[in-house]
Amino acid sequence: MANVYDTYRIVAMAVNDTASTALPALPAIGNLITWAGAGGGWAEVDFQFSDDPFDFEPIDENALEIKPPAMPAVSERIYNAEGLRQINFTAYEFGQKCYQYATNISSQTGGNFIFQQTHGARKAVAIEYGKVGVLYMPSCEIKFDIPVGGIWTLGTHVGHIVPYATTGNNTGYSWQHLQSASG
Repeated sequence: MANVYDTYRIVAMAVNDTASTALPALPAIGNLITWAGAGGGWAEVDFQFSDDPFDFEPIDENALEIKPPAMPAVSERIYNAEGLRQINFTAYEFGQKCYQYATNISSQTGGNFIFQQTHGARKAVAIEYGKVGVLYMPSCEIKFDIPVGGIWTLGTHVGHIVPYATTGNNTGYSWQHLQSASG
């Protein structure tokens, strides 16, 4: 899947069924992560993403701006909430290839999935930016909308990653840079 043009592009998404699972050892900068066999329960998703961009919805609520008298600009800003509301992405596939990662499945039998309004155990998610680093979200819900398509339009499936704050990560995400090359 990866090639020379993958630097700084999203090249993979990996999921771990256990929330707060640490990332595997990251390679030196300039290399891609080999998720298969990385250990610790991490697995690269096996569905294809569409050409549509990932849509990041930030949280920036109720900022209190402090602007002293006679100052033309804000001197300080205090945030009540700052983080990431959700990440939306589009997959070209649907069914088991996508649903196996969903956290709101109540049962699955022979490829038939039953959904519920509540989510079960959260999962850890990592989005790999080619040869640079990983956006790591230790506690997430993963859900999918109903598949869409048309007579002349290829069917797609919109998915959502909803990160949650943890004790050590109050925004719900962190950036993990690849290791510096030794030398």
